[in-house]
Amino acid sequence: MVPESARILAAAAAIVEGGLEMIVLLDALGTVLVASPGIVKRFGRRPEELVGRSMFEVVHPADRDELASQLRALACAEHGAAVRLEYRVWHADGSERWLRTIFANHLEDPAIGAIV
Repeated sequence: MVPESARILAAAAAIVEGGLEMIVLLDALGTVLVASPGIVKRFGRRPEELVGRSMFEVVHPADRDELASQLRALACAEHGAAVRLEYRVWHADGSERWLRTIFANHLEDPAIGAIV
């Protein structure tokens, strides 16, 4: 029998690799460090098109300040703190899309070192 932890990791990998969920790792300033394949469905862009760029480049201008404020506060919060946010992004086709996300502070975790 497969250990529970191995099953959880395998299930998580299947979700990420299958593009069922969008997972993004950000530095404290909002630069995209890693983006999962699910980003294609939400943004119409490949992960490598976003890595190294500020996530705010694709956030609707009316939502940037509030999102930046929330992420700054999260970066200063304790390890594991999380925040739920709703904001608009620009799809590659120029359309506006609403996202509901949960960001969590894992900046101090040596294995992650990012906001997830």
